[in-house]
Amino acid sequence: MIVNPSYELDRNKKEICTNIKLVIDDIKIKFPNETYQSLANRAFVSIQTISRWVSVGRAEANSVRRLMDSFKNEENFDSVLLKDASPSQLKRQCEIIGWARVLSSKL
Repeated sequence: MIVNPSYELDRNKKEICTNIKLVIDDIKIKFPNETYQSLANRAFVSIQTISRWVSVGRAEANSVRRLMDSFKNEENFDSVLLKDASPSQLKRQCEIIGWARVLSSKL
C-alpha cells in the first residue's frame, strides 16, 4: 500500500497535498520501474511539475488524486502477465512507461 497523501487548504482555500515527497518516494520504492516521466504521465502533468513537487514538498490536490487513482486501477499493475494481457492493457502500460523505453528494451 502506498502512503496516503494528506490534504490541507492553503490561504486561498485551494486544496493541496502536503506530503507529496513522501508519497513519491514510497511509489519509487514500491515500483522501481517508475520514473518522474512515468509519474508525470500518470498525473497528466509535466516532468518539471513532478520535480517541483519533490523539491517543494507540496502539490495540487487534483493532480495528486489523478496520480493515486492510476495506481488503484488494476490494469496498471504488473499483476497482469504479458502473455495474458489484452491489447488495451498493453497499450495503457506502454503509455505509462513510455513508448521509447518499451521499444528500446531488449526483451
